[in-house]
Amino acid sequence: MIFYKNWKPQNTKGILNSVRKILEFGDIRHLTKDAYEHIILHMGFIAHFSRDGFVDTYRNVALFAEKLLTSEYSNQLDYNTKEAKRYATDPHFAEQYGDAYCQSVVACNVGVVQLAQKHLARLQNESNQNQKQEELKQMQAIAKKYNYKVEKISQTEGYFNLIHPKEKNDDKRNKETNL
Repeated sequence: MIFYKNWKPQNTKGILNSVRKILEFGDIRHLTKDAYEHIILHMGFIAHFSRDGFVDTYRNVALFAEKLLTSEYSNQLDYNTKEAKRYATDPHFAEQYGDAYCQSVVACNVGVVQLAQKHLARLQNESNQNQKQEELKQMQAIAKKYNYKVEKISQTEGYFNLIHPKEKNDDKRNKETNL
């Protein structure tokens, strides 16, 4: 008995447009309902209770882009490419869901993987820079709390001195930190 024959194809264009916007703008809030459902059903992600829970989990879009390649269950960079091939070649899927549906799943997976590959390096770099800025803000707040001053001493290397006002002339007590 077959219950699923000839499912309606997915909105491939809409799904890929949603993922493209997320990756281009670095904002997971561009995740549409269709894209969310495709990702949790066909790309190895859990639902995180709801679309809102998923969005909250993947505020770091660089991590999201990486997981679009590997899934949440795997560290294999070709995981979702293999899943697309499985939908393209396994006759069980075509029999159960119909060729058009399976082709739409393949097109979405392949397209999403290509988008993730295109944007991953930039997103990782932006994420690293954002983390560095947040850590610098934290360092400045802690330094201020203890009456230290943060002074950048190298533009290219990212070295900083922590200087206490009472110890300005005592270089041995100044702490050099690399960020």
